[in-house]
Amino acid sequence: MARRPNAAQRRRRGAPPLVVIEGRGGILGQPMAVALAAARREGWEIVRGWAPPEGSGFVCTGPIRVPDDARRAFQAAAGGAGLVVAASAGRLTVDRFLDDLRGLGPVEHLVERAEPRPILSDGQRALLGLLVEGLTVDEAAAALRVSRRAATWDLAATRKALGVDSTAEGVAAVLATGSPAGRPRSISESASRPSAHLEPRDPRDPP
Repeated sequence: MARRPNAAQRRRRGAPPLVVIEGRGGILGQPMAVALAAARREGWEIVRGWAPPEGSGFVCTGPIRVPDDARRAFQAAAGGAGLVVAASAGRLTVDRFLDDLRGLGPVEHLVERAEPRPILSDGQRALLGLLVEGLTVDEAAAALRVSRRAATWDLAATRKALGVDSTAEGVAAVLATGSPAGRPRSISESASRPSAHLEPRDPRDPP
C-alpha cells in the first residue's frame, strides 16, 4: 500500500472526512446522502470512484464490495483524498480497511442496523433521475405524465428524505453515487404534503 501521511499531517492540511458506512442501504441510503451533503457544505468536491484529480480538496465516494475496491479507496485516501463509502464487502475485508484508514486519521464508521427500506419511492427516484439527466421540473413532470404540483411536492419530500436543503444538493448526491433507476407511470406516492418549499417559489407551485 502507498505510504501513509500520519494523522497530524492530515490535520495540518485540513483533513477531509473519512466516512465508512455499512448496511443494506448502500450508495443510495440516507446516511450516504447526508454524509455527501455535509462534505459538500464544507467545501469538498465530490468525485465518484477512486481516482481523484491531482491536488487537494476532493472526497471520493463509491461502494466497497470486494478487496480491490478497499485497496483502491485506501490508496486514494493515502494520497490525501477524503472518503465517503458504502462498505458491503466481507467482514475481514471491511475490518482491515477500517484498520488501514485509522492509520491515516479519525474515521467515522456508521452501521445501519435497521431493517432495510428504500429511502425514496420509485416515483421520487424517477423524478430525481430525470433532473440528473438535465430536464427541468416542468419537463420531468411532463415525461412522467404528472402535474407540476405533484412533482413539486415529491421534490420537497425527496429533499426531506435525503436530508438536504436544496434539490441541487440532492442531484449532486445522486451524481456522486449513481442515478436512481426506474421510471414508473406515476410519481404521486407521497401521502403527506410538505410544510414549505426549499426552492424559490414559482407562481404555479402549490401554496
